[in-house]
Amino acid sequence: LWVQTRGQFFMTSDGRVDHISGLIHDITEQKKAEQALRESESHYRAIVSALDGFIYICSQDYRIEFMNERLLQHTGYDAVGDSCHKVLYGLDNVCPWCVNDRVFQGETVRSELQSPKDNRWYYVVNVPIVHPDGRISKQAVIHDITERKRAEEEIKLNEMRLEALLRLNQMTKAPLQEICEFALEEGTRLTGSTIGYFACLNKDESVLTMHAWSKNAVEECRVNDLNHEYTVDSTGLWGEAVRQRRAIITNDYSAPNPLKKGYPEGHVTVHRHMSVPVFDGDRIVIVVGVGNKPSDYHESDVSQLTQLMSDLWRILQRKRAEEALRDSEEKYRLLIGTIPAIAFRGYADGRIEFFDNKIEALTGYALGEFNAGRLKWSDIIFKEDAELFRESFQRALKGGRAYIREYRIVTRDNQILWIQGRGRIVCDENGQVDYVSGVILDITERKQGEELRRKLEMQLNQAHKMEAIGTLAGGIAHDFNNILSAMIGYAELAGLHLRKAPQETQVLGHLNEILRAGDRAKGLVNQILTFSRQTEQMRKPVEICLIIEEVVRFLRASIPSTVEIRTFLNAPDGIVMADPVQIHQVLINLCTNAYQAMEGQGGILEIKAEPVEVDSEMVKFYPDLSTGSHIQIMVSDTGSGMTPAVLGRVFDPFFTTKQPGKGTGLGLSVVHGIVKQLGGTIVVESEIGEGTTFQIFLPRHNATAVTEKIRQDRNYYGNERILLVDDETQLTEMATMALGEFGYRVTPFNSSLEALEAFRAQPQHFDLVITDLTMPHLTGIELAREMKHLRKDVPILLATGFSEDTAWERAMEAGIQDCLLKPIIISDLARAIRRTMGS
Repeated sequence: LWVQTRGQFFMTSDGRVDHISGLIHDITEQKKAEQALRESESHYRAIVSALDGFIYICSQDYRIEFMNERLLQHTGYDAVGDSCHKVLYGLDNVCPWCVNDRVFQGETVRSELQSPKDNRWYYVVNVPIVHPDGRISKQAVIHDITERKRAEEEIKLNEMRLEALLRLNQMTKAPLQEICEFALEEGTRLTGSTIGYFACLNKDESVLTMHAWSKNAVEECRVNDLNHEYTVDSTGLWGEAVRQRRAIITNDYSAPNPLKKGYPEGHVTVHRHMSVPVFDGDRIVIVVGVGNKPSDYHESDVSQLTQLMSDLWRILQRKRAEEALRDSEEKYRLLIGTIPAIAFRGYADGRIEFFDNKIEALTGYALGEFNAGRLKWSDIIFKEDAELFRESFQRALKGGRAYIREYRIVTRDNQILWIQGRGRIVCDENGQVDYVSGVILDITERKQGEELRRKLEMQLNQAHKMEAIGTLAGGIAHDFNNILSAMIGYAELAGLHLRKAPQETQVLGHLNEILRAGDRAKGLVNQILTFSRQTEQMRKPVEICLIIEEVVRFLRASIPSTVEIRTFLNAPDGIVMADPVQIHQVLINLCTNAYQAMEGQGGILEIKAEPVEVDSEMVKFYPDLSTGSHIQIMVSDTGSGMTPAVLGRVFDPFFTTKQPGKGTGLGLSVVHGIVKQLGGTIVVESEIGEGTTFQIFLPRHNATAVTEKIRQDRNYYGNERILLVDDETQLTEMATMALGEFGYRVTPFNSSLEALEAFRAQPQHFDLVITDLTMPHLTGIELAREMKHLRKDVPILLATGFSEDTAWERAMEAGIQDCLLKPIIISDLARAIRRTMGS
């Protein structure tokens, strides 16, 4: 039990307690009530914390008295004492929808509202709370129902769209224009817009034709001589849906926008705008635009309009198909007329009857010519197939009498078509042929596909062969580079010494001949490496037409006037990423071959350049290409042409039909290597007496062509300390002596590990590092990374016989300043040192 005591002490005259008088009260029930209240408050707070919503309590003067944790997190601060309309809705005054008066009268009020602060929807339950002292407050529980509202709106819009589609499907006899206008009105209604338009795009997506405007747009428009056709390039913001191939939303049309081109005087004023492209596969077929919605456009508007107009396109397609079917049914009354095969019946006397007018489209001969017997089917069978045709017929007669045979026919305009005949021979009671019934099909496309597949297989085999030869050639060239480096280096070194002894001019001349021969060998190795695609040239944006014009100027000055040069350059933005020297080399090689094919007889050399879009169909013919924008270069001549045997080997290295001394056989193989290296492809067509055409496809690049000027410094001398690393002892010895002639102090190493240890011991002792790429233990790039860790600012040059496609990029990432391709001329190395050292 809980008790409460109250009493008073009574004292004696000398100050001692005499007695105590008081009362004892049983307060057990009061204590139980207080404990129950504490537990109730604890339960209440637990319930409030667990609720998935915002809870607050406010007084009659709109001041917040309590906020739950979720509301605190939402507002970001404790707003107790602040006004509820300011905290929750960002309003300086009482909310227009405030229900406090009703709540403080004892009413529970439920409502849905959209907050002007964050534009989200909330469901609010307001209940009165009576405090023990009689004071009344309002408790509000708020739930975010934005997603539910959006879902409800989406359902509503879907229902509206489905209703529109149902009505569209019921407009079976309505003209296309009426259908389009109805769909546009429904689209504006779905998106809450007031104006709209409907335009169709032609097949190459270059011209928009306006088919319909919404009623409001027509009523408000005051433009005279309204245009119906617009090129996509001339359109402003509304054409971006085609150019960007996506929906475009502009919720503030008055804001500055470089894509806008304005609209004519009298045009409807536009405040907001949304344009949506409708696709049929990969092609845009329709552009629909709406505008002036009272609120902003969102992705839900894009979705609804896209779905409606996509369904409309399917309805239009179906309607067109139905109309085409009706036309077909009117044209062909017999069921057999609807199948691709042509039914026939042939007789023993050679007559043949066709039951389908398609025979005229196939052969060029009228149906009546066959049916009247004036023309027999055997009369148009290709001469070389006639005997096989008769033999197969006899075999069928002796066998099961059913047959399938493939043969060629010659049409009235001398086209050769492949035909498949399927039929059955019907004999009379005496075993004699009564008639033959069956069908014939045009299988020309299938046969052409089989021929194309055969050619592609040959191309694939050729590519594999070229790859194998290239790998072999690249390996040999790499090893040969090291030998050449030593030969050229020592010859240069000897020359440097002999220049100090004028009396040895004859020997110096011999050495110069050795250097010239070495330089030619270096060029040959570089051609082999280019063919095998083991060299990576410095690429930059190059304008193809400028190089073609330069090549043509050179050709006009160097080839006789009996060869007429024609150029057709239709690629003003024909930019590719390439080495301009290599492009020049490709064109000179092809044009030289073309001129030589017409040597002595004259002719026409034609060079074309134009942009092409490579699609999936084109990739079937040129499997090395990727889809996208390309530049096509064609070099053709009217010369002697090539036999199939020569055509099959035209890109083989060291293969040539020229006389000895007039060609190495590497020209076209190097052209092939350059084109492949640039991500393109090259194909050739030729016939004896008809000339030759080379076609090159190179990926188009979106950049501005640039011209770089390279500064050459002829001061090769210096006194820097160089750490030289190469696993070839002969090369390090030669380079040490040669660089010593230029004043450099060289410390050579034939081991990358030893070189690294020496550098680690004295990283500041060396002014420059020159290293080979391919070495045991550590490659040149790995060695460079280790040295850069020890000393970040040390300059490093990389020398290599060849590189992978990404070697230059990896070298730069490792901090290497420059890369040199072996065999290296000593003067080139000295120049590179000065360039790297900054002087």
